[in-house]
Amino acid sequence: DPVSFLFRIKGDGKSRIGAGSMLRIFLWPLTVWELHPICKAQCFPHNSHTCGLIDMCVADPTILGGRRNIVRLQLPQDMTAIYGSTVQHTVRITELALPKLGFFGGRCGAQVSLPDDSRVHYTECSGAHMWKSPRSSEPQMTLASIVTKEGDGNDRPFRGDFGNTLYLRLSFGAS
Repeated sequence: DPVSFLFRIKGDGKSRIGAGSMLRIFLWPLTVWELHPICKAQCFPHNSHTCGLIDMCVADPTILGGRRNIVRLQLPQDMTAIYGSTVQHTVRITELALPKLGFFGGRCGAQVSLPDDSRVHYTECSGAHMWKSPRSSEPQMTLASIVTKEGDGNDRPFRGDFGNTLYLRLSFGAS
């Protein structure tokens, strides 16, 4: 199931996002994404400006040995610098794998840095929320039950008893 998404890169108007900058997209929730190691990315220029080719697009884990849930790409070396609303390039990332589990609508995180990974700036994405319903073919469904085993807290089971603690088990088909 290769998937793609399209987004616009916009600066804050105070400093430029220059050619060759590193861009990381943190796909939330981090616990459901497991991306292919390699992705593809295209840059579409803003108006009559230059964008160039994106040569590097890879998926990285948040922690060593963990799930690959971060898309890392290097912006083109011949790109016109992104600056506020004056220059805003659009990027399409393809060859992504959708998670099996569903997840509720939410933002993603974005980090931009210089090519040597210095001067890091992090922000949340704005605009439409990403979401996914659970696959109907997967045995993922929403479940709820009262825990009914010995030691579950139900030591005062009668209506007139006070101070009873009941434990509920909730399992959602979406994260």
